Amino acid sequence: MKRIILIIVACIVLPLLIAAQDSSKFYFRSLPYLQNLSENEVTVFSVASKPCVSYVLFGETFELSDAVFASQHGQIDANRHVQKVKLSGLLPGKKYYYRVVSKEIKVYQAYKVLFGDSVMSDIHSFVTPHSDIRRFSFLTFNDVHSRPDFIDSVYRQNRDVAFICYNGDMLDDIYHSNEIIDHFLASSAASFGASIPFVYTRGNHETRGPAARELIDFVCTPNGQYFYTFNIGNTAFMVLDTGEDKPDTHTVYAGLADYDRYRTMQAAWIRSVTDTDSWKKAKHRIVCAHIPASRSHDGWHGSTEVAQKFLPLLENARVDLYLCGHTHEPVLETPNANHKFTMVVGGGPMRNEKSANVTYIRVDVDHNYLYVRLLTPKGEIINEYKVK
Repeated sequence: MKRIILIIVACIVLPLLIAAQDSSKFYFRSLPYLQNLSENEVTVFSVASKPCVSYVLFGETFELSDAVFASQHGQIDANRHVQKVKLSGLLPGKKYYYRVVSKEIKVYQAYKVLFGDSVMSDIHSFVTPHSDIRRFSFLTFNDVHSRPDFIDSVYRQNRDVAFICYNGDMLDDIYHSNEIIDHFLASSAASFGASIPFVYTRGNHETRGPAARELIDFVCTPNGQYFYTFNIGNTAFMVLDTGEDKPDTHTVYAGLADYDRYRTMQAAWIRSVTDTDSWKKAKHRIVCAHIPASRSHDGWHGSTEVAQKFLPLLENARVDLYLCGHTHEPVLETPNANHKFTMVVGGGPMRNEKSANVTYIRVDVDHNYLYVRLLTPKGEIINEYKVK
């Protein structure tokens, strides 16, 4: 009888002791990942298990001759789980090596700070783009809904890409920041994120849940917004935030939604962007957004708003390619009466991970054309088109 009691105690107590021991460890919850990679700078993110302070060692060789930390308002960024360090003064078309070092902060008081353990990432590398680039490729995923397992296998088939676009609803409704890390960031960083960046488009599901407002802490955009532009070589990119799909007054939003005004503000921003020389002189113009922009749409409020507020502006701005998702029905539509640009809608594994609707999009940019393909995770072509 005594032996049985000991076994029962061991089965109950030991796992609790192990869990307590693991919770005391300091480690990277997500390995480093890159954001905003441009000719002259990049931002390196890392996520630790406990509040910490971090810095990045980097250089043109494995010697990593420079050390950089983030500082704002005279204070080094500290006592946070999420750390982001901007590397500036980089040269175009150059390969750089880096690693992240993070030190746990055990006690942070006004006149007393105690540090704990330190962790150091492996050495990773990245290559800055340059303005003369005329050929590059990228992948687009959408509506993954916290099921990212197939993304790494797709990337392994497409290692030559310059970046990856996450085009909305990568996550389900966000109830805790742990979901952002465990269902999205950690797998991205382990797969490709330490060497090539991802570009983030917010979907309607990522606006939902008590932790939805924390998503912005884990991504970095050129202007700090979910709508922004960037250029690679002779190609101009515009990322839009199409917002929610129901009216702001819908009861599920409890009076906390302001997407109609948000889209109106973006429309004014689109006008200002498309009036710039950078946009007008670009050889190719690509838009990434979650909800399709078409006169033929599903009739939901968000789709109607996009058709009314964004579509005319984008058509006048001579957009070549519009990449989107939301419907979970993969389709490639060439210019027609509903939209003057080529529009590709990606599918997603929300209903069935083995469904034929699971897709990704690959775009190969050449000086004279855009070659866009809609593919299955195995690389089988569903449809393709060359945009000239």
